Amino acid sequence: MNKNVEKCIPMPEFDTSHYNIFSGRGVANILIGTLLFTIFLSIFYFTYIGKVEGEIVTEQVNNTVKELLESLKESGIDLSSLKSILNNMNPPKMDEEDNFVKNKNQELIKLTIKVLTISTILVIICVVLLKLTTNFSILEIVIINAIIIFFVAVTEYFFINNIPRNYRSLDPNRVKKAIINQLRNF
Repeated sequence: MNKNVEKCIPMPEFDTSHYNIFSGRGVANILIGTLLFTIFLSIFYFTYIGKVEGEIVTEQVNNTVKELLESLKESGIDLSSLKSILNNMNPPKMDEEDNFVKNKNQELIKLTIKVLTISTILVIICVVLLKLTTNFSILEIVIINAIIIFFVAVTEYFFINNIPRNYRSLDPNRVKKAIINQLRNF
């Protein structure tokens, strides 16, 4: 910076020791930040993203089926006979498969909780050991990282609700083609 500018505008001194990854404070900052971010992502995924993903898949499948039916209608096929066939069909019992998925998801949640618990204990031990050898404020590091996580959370929320919700990962034309090919080969 220009020396004349420095004389006119006094620059405050900032403590940047938490950016030095080779210092005790820097290592503590990385450990605490990573732990808080991992905890946030886990909670956010299991409470919000998983639900939104399910809604996105359902919406895309519904849109694809709707487009397929519109294509069939445009082709002149009599959909009333297809509708009467479908009305006489009973959806398959999927209780066993549903329970399998539910149990696997519960196992994953339990594993995540175990990993987060072990990680939290290890980070606490490491940070306490670092604190014994280096002078820094654990509370200050936690607050700084909590503020960062807050902004990450807001960004994640808006990203999830605007990009994946509007991104068409299920190509209706490929699905139509696959269904037609499967019906031809049936």
